[in-house]
Amino acid sequence: MNDTLSPLVSIIICVYNGEKYLERCLQSAMSQSYKNIEIIVVNDGSMDNTPVIIENYVKLDCRIIVINKQNGGTSEARRIGVNRARGKYIQYLDCDDVLMSNAIGCLVNRAEETQADVVVAPFFFCEDGGRKESDSMEFEQMSGIEYLKCILCSRAYWAMWTKFHLRSLYDEGIERLGISFGEDVALSTQILVRSGKVVSINTPILDYYVYSSSVSHDLGERAYLDFNVYVRWFDDYIERNGLHEEFARELALFHIKNTQARLHWKKVKDVNKEMNRLMIELGDYPEFWKLLSRREKKIVTTYRLSSLLGYWRLYYYNWKNKL
Repeated sequence: MNDTLSPLVSIIICVYNGEKYLERCLQSAMSQSYKNIEIIVVNDGSMDNTPVIIENYVKLDCRIIVINKQNGGTSEARRIGVNRARGKYIQYLDCDDVLMSNAIGCLVNRAEETQADVVVAPFFFCEDGGRKESDSMEFEQMSGIEYLKCILCSRAYWAMWTKFHLRSLYDEGIERLGISFGEDVALSTQILVRSGKVVSINTPILDYYVYSSSVSHDLGERAYLDFNVYVRWFDDYIERNGLHEEFARELALFHIKNTQARLHWKKVKDVNKEMNRLMIELGDYPEFWKLLSRREKKIVTTYRLSSLLGYWRLYYYNWKNKL
């Protein structure tokens, strides 16, 4: 494809205190074989050497646009980046990710030839010196709603950087939750519900580095608060858009997994509040029973006998640190 006749792509990188990895990320964006790009770097109030690194790279490549702002989290940083974007397509990139040199070219070619709203792609997990390709779904096309169901069934990923998509999908406005943990859930959901056509490529587009200190691995209290925000929002969004009946099975699975997450957070009182719905949904979809651990099955079985006894068992497991 002739770059002078090809669509502009906006690569949006939101960064907070990313001095360890940002240069590698920027170099991978600058080195794309597809040249018609703009690289929008949103510095979300970094307190380390990140601003200096960005300014040095701005001098090297006129396609880099820097936006400095006070720290406000991923959601706000992405909003500002998208508002500045002039491209036909958006590709998000975390500051510690590395794009393959042909990534944008492959994504643009597939999007243009199919006139798709979203192109999804596999990637490489990089952890402890190892590199493993992600599980990927190869398909010709499906609707955004169908793909959202695949995510809820753990056949695909929430991460926004797996979804190369049209800038015009933001034209109706995006609901921003002001969270970091789970931001991809809210944004992916809205983008996909608006997408009539999703297609895939089988070429991995980036290296995704897994660090124990990353936001997605943070199971602290702040993450739990964000978790509650996006779980409530998701249920409400599906209901407001008239999708509750269509997503009944996937919502049941979503609720079961969320209850399991609350167990890992050791939020006994919150788990107790979810048990009635959990038992109803396991009754409606008994195939999900196999997803529970042996201890989780014991808790549910006890609740079915008596909610008081079930809560006692739950409290006991938590006291013994067995959740």
